[in-house]
Amino acid sequence: MPKAIAVFNSNHDALLAEKLLKQRLIRIRPIIKPRKISSNCTLALEFGVENSRKVTEICVSNKLLLAGIFQKRDEEWVEM
Repeated sequence: MPKAIAVFNSNHDALLAEKLLKQRLIRIRPIIKPRKISSNCTLALEFGVENSRKVTEICVSNKLLLAGIFQKRDEEWVEM
């Protein structure tokens, strides 16, 4: 299953997003943000790419500052 990651502008938003997504039964895994992605936050949330729209909607509706949703393609992180 292809994976995507959500990157946030703060660790606070990443931790809140983790809580909200788990409450909505979306399977996520906290990871260290890849260095090649620019953000003040050190955390990212990994999830199945099929949940990208749900993750974005939940983050936006809760006013969390997403730096972006990324997917790895050919060893590079590409924003979706």
